[in-house]
Amino acid sequence: MASSTSAPFFFDSVDDFLESVAGWAEKLRLCRQRSQDRRLVVRCEASGMVPQLARVATPFGIEVCSSGGFDSRTDKHRIGQLWSGLSVTVLHIGDYDPSGVHVLSSLAEDIEAFAAEYGGDVKFVRVAVTPEEAALHNLPSAPPKPTDKRGFVGNETWQAEALDPRTLADIVRLAIEERIDSALYEAVLEEEEKARHDVLSRLRDV
Repeated sequence: MASSTSAPFFFDSVDDFLESVAGWAEKLRLCRQRSQDRRLVVRCEASGMVPQLARVATPFGIEVCSSGGFDSRTDKHRIGQLWSGLSVTVLHIGDYDPSGVHVLSSLAEDIEAFAAEYGGDVKFVRVAVTPEEAALHNLPSAPPKPTDKRGFVGNETWQAEALDPRTLADIVRLAIEERIDSALYEAVLEEEEKARHDVLSRLRDV
């Protein structure tokens, strides 16, 4: 039988508590997508890409998640319900092959429909890989697998992981910057800075 433990959480002293709170205050963040016309979400097929994409998206307050292939209809319904009443643009990163194209079309069709039922407005946009990017960056290609009978336009496929990480970061960053109001974003950053100073000042007075 597996063992389990429940240990009490405590601080060594009042000073220890205040130091911990000060550490949290220095990392205080507000919603960096606040007041933007549309909320952005970055979604990728490969879970291994999440950390590298998060390094680009997190400073903008944008969530990064992986789809794990074809999500179940239950998952799609949950996401559609989660985005009820919201305007959301999903920036999608995945392979350009029959499977990757159908993963995106399936996600987009179902989640957009479910979200619409709850008053949401969700749009999916393929950010990478595209044929244009593959040509620009001279990505290695392969023919579609003969065993994959799903409809697919073209006779070349490309893997998202073939993109240099720095190139992919630039592509995602540009896609984000093209879709946000930079003035609103900068205003939140300024408010964050003031909020951190305010909280730290209050703690020093305790």
